[in-house]
Amino acid sequence: MSPINPGVYRIQNDASKTYLQMDGNKAEGWKEDFNEIKQRWVVQKAKGKDGYVIFNMEGKKFLHVDARDNGKAVECQRDDPARWEFTKIDNDSVEIHLTNSKLCIDLDNGRGGNNVPVNVYWDGNKKHQRWNFKQVATLEEAGHKGETWGMACPVHWITIVLPHVNTLPHVVFTIMSSPVKPAVYRIQNVASKTWLDDSRSDKGKVQCWGDRPNQGNQRWVVKKIQGQDAYVIYNFEFSKFLHIADREQGSLLTGTDDKPAHFVFKKDGDGISIHLSNSNLCLDLNNGLKNDGELVHVYYDGNKSWQRWNFVEVA
Repeated sequence: MSPINPGVYRIQNDASKTYLQMDGNKAEGWKEDFNEIKQRWVVQKAKGKDGYVIFNMEGKKFLHVDARDNGKAVECQRDDPARWEFTKIDNDSVEIHLTNSKLCIDLDNGRGGNNVPVNVYWDGNKKHQRWNFKQVATLEEAGHKGETWGMACPVHWITIVLPHVNTLPHVVFTIMSSPVKPAVYRIQNVASKTWLDDSRSDKGKVQCWGDRPNQGNQRWVVKKIQGQDAYVIYNFEFSKFLHIADREQGSLLTGTDDKPAHFVFKKDGDGISIHLSNSNLCLDLNNGLKNDGELVHVYYDGNKSWQRWNFVEVA
């Protein structure tokens, strides 16, 4: 019995803690980006054959190996899927073998970072040949009906039509829905218990401040962008959008009249992280300090309490 069932997964290397990602026609190791659809993989039983196929949701491509030889690169191809089988190593990890072979998927020396090559090598019982499958949804939980699956996911939605090939029927996947809906909110930092505040005295300054429940500058409108799977946030009193000048770590959150940042929301433990769209950068209150006037920047999601927020709906 296979330790991995058909479903949708994020696949993490046991050594590097980075994730399998499609990059063009290559499969590589990359740092975690929860919102990156290239890090989501469909595992499906090979139709009429032994083993499983693994399909990337963003690029509509299968994991593929040109030849069953030691050191061959793992590639992504639209119409020539390799067949795989899974060997359980411990409670958390499995090896991904070509069917009826000792060749398994191997992250180059278990290196961290991005653009790290992935190949097949003889099983050497190495940690960088082991992978953790983090399930997004089973096909059954997603509402499998004939050739169509609907699938729930906590961040945003997108519809992807998979091609008709011998090993996989024509399939539609739908990812939905955001944990924050369009409405008016007060936004509280989980760590500091202070509130996101558009300064009345310093134009364009966005900060965290103590509780002022009746003031409009601590109320924020969340609005979905038409035709996109992202949102803008603007202040109820001043109508200024939240803005990030540069999509770089440490960039300051400010208010702007006409250059709104695009955000997506991730349910995360006891709160919600607010990510720039298509990025692992999220809103971060300076070490969760409780002082009035503390600024907010964007930093890579480190699962910190001061990177999580409570949305208290007011209208």
